[in-house]
Amino acid sequence: MKKIFGIILCAVMIIAAAVPAYAAVRSFIAADLVDGKLNIVVDGGLEKLEACAGDTVDVQITFKKNKTISSAKILLTFDKNLSVVTEKDKNENIVPKVKFDIDTKQTDGSEQTWATLYADKNQLLLNWLTALGEVKGDVVYATVTFKVSDKAEVGKLLAVTAEADAEDIYDKDVKNTAFNIVDGGVTVIEKTVETDTETDNGTDTEPGTDTDITTDTEPTSDTEPESDTEPIGTDTEPKEVLKGDCDGNGEVNNKDVVTLFRYVSGNDKVEDESAYDFNGDKEVNNKDVVELFRYVSQ
Repeated sequence: MKKIFGIILCAVMIIAAAVPAYAAVRSFIAADLVDGKLNIVVDGGLEKLEACAGDTVDVQITFKKNKTISSAKILLTFDKNLSVVTEKDKNENIVPKVKFDIDTKQTDGSEQTWATLYADKNQLLLNWLTALGEVKGDVVYATVTFKVSDKAEVGKLLAVTAEADAEDIYDKDVKNTAFNIVDGGVTVIEKTVETDTETDNGTDTEPGTDTDITTDTEPTSDTEPESDTEPIGTDTEPKEVLKGDCDGNGEVNNKDVVTLFRYVSGNDKVEDESAYDFNGDKEVNNKDVVELFRYVSQ
């Protein structure tokens, strides 16, 4: 009898430290959609997206010509005149205002989402996967709310670009999906009398810059669980690594799925990835999360 532990992880984390090594690749950037590939489209790439200086604006990342997809980890880099709007979650933590619109409607913990903001790098890492489901057809992947700087120049395009590792865009069978990226951005337009009142309301809701949130980041002591992996009582015999035991407690369960997902989403750091490389391909990515989740769900 299969027993699936219902852990649903819909969390967001703000990290002000340097962005970890990210082996990102792009198929190529184009102004048009490409047949036969998944097209990852940032708002403003196909149709102009406009906003006034001081305004807030929603930027959507959309999947077009999508046949089927079960994982997508995307790194956004945005213009210095844009900042990701923040808000408080139910635990009073300050988090980036991101809505993952993509949803397989599963309630068994097999669908995971995460957003990590690197405020000092003007980058936002978005990560979504479903271990047991898939999404077909054109769909909005996520909506990110930005604030346009008060000093943004009228007529300028504030670019929002995307990149992704080929190993993190795949289907239900964990087979890589060829993709094309269409970058976008926000074009700054001149304010009118009608929009002055609306933009005043928008600027009252969020802090002036996202860099204010750096003091709220979690301490680097997140890596403390690593101490559990050190051998105790002998200096000659290395401790055997239990594949999938990412939290180092000697058991493999859904908690390890969460720990592994947090790691590939750029939140935590570890020195030894042995337990994290669950499928043994010498890389740690979303595929290991899927395989580990399926294992603990047996």
